Amino acid sequence: MEDRSITETDPKLESVCKSLETEINKLLRDPCFIGVNPFLKTQHNTTLIKSGSGDMKAEATQGAQTTEGTWGGPGNGQGVEVAGPSPGSGLVESENGPETAVSVIRRVRHGIAINLKDEPKNPKESWLTSEAIVVNIGHPIFTKCSVIGHAAENQHLLRCVFFTLLEYNPPQNFVETLEKLREFYLRWSAV
Repeated sequence: MEDRSITETDPKLESVCKSLETEINKLLRDPCFIGVNPFLKTQHNTTLIKSGSGDMKAEATQGAQTTEGTWGGPGNGQGVEVAGPSPGSGLVESENGPETAVSVIRRVRHGIAINLKDEPKNPKESWLTSEAIVVNIGHPIFTKCSVIGHAAENQHLLRCVFFTLLEYNPPQNFVETLEKLREFYLRWSAV
């Protein structure tokens, strides 16, 4: 096995992850797999929007995003500027802020995200966090797959994602696990 240090993630690998995220998110909307996807459940977050009749003081902050699905926005489906990662400005609560704002509920539905982490001493190949499925690129199996080539890396990433999702909602027995795995690969090959 090739001995190498991974300090920066390979851009090609990042691209593979983004492509797999798209494919897996389509696949996991299938009724057969909805129960194994913790990220598809609708969550409610709050956000501030500018309002002349608002009961909160707020000030502008760097970073914005246009978000749809915010209850109490200026119009149905038009989107609202809120604090976020893109250029622009959103609002944050501030006792001395010059703006008035109202806190509204925002519906958020997350898809699968695949993050990569280099932890060679961690015995786990992958795990679930509240934000993503993390694949350990420092694990010896991943290292071996990267030596074998692109197809092995793809297969390994896909297998890690699927088994991490099964840990979230495990089947009743081993036979059911194999059936789910077969169904997952069969449907993935058709995406």
